[in-house]
Amino acid sequence: MTGLKKYIIRFGGLSVVSMILLTVLAGLLSDKVRMVLLGFGIAELIWALWFKPIFGKVEALEDAKLIAVLLFRGILIAAIILGLTIGM
Repeated sequence: MTGLKKYIIRFGGLSVVSMILLTVLAGLLSDKVRMVLLGFGIAELIWALWFKPIFGKVEALEDAKLIAVLLFRGILIAAIILGLTIGM
């Protein structure tokens, strides 16, 4: 009986601790997902309001200009998402 108690305490406690940690990690993960979605939305809003009038339609650009504009847009999106998820 004593061995069974030790087994239950050891592995039951381990499962309780792991459940608590999993709930904390799930909350952290959901916060990060929300920050990524918010960052993507803000980046698209910034693109639509400030940069799209300057560059015009992306479909009308030539090859080199298209690559440059899309690279800039990707860097803008990545910077905003990283800034939000890091907590700046």
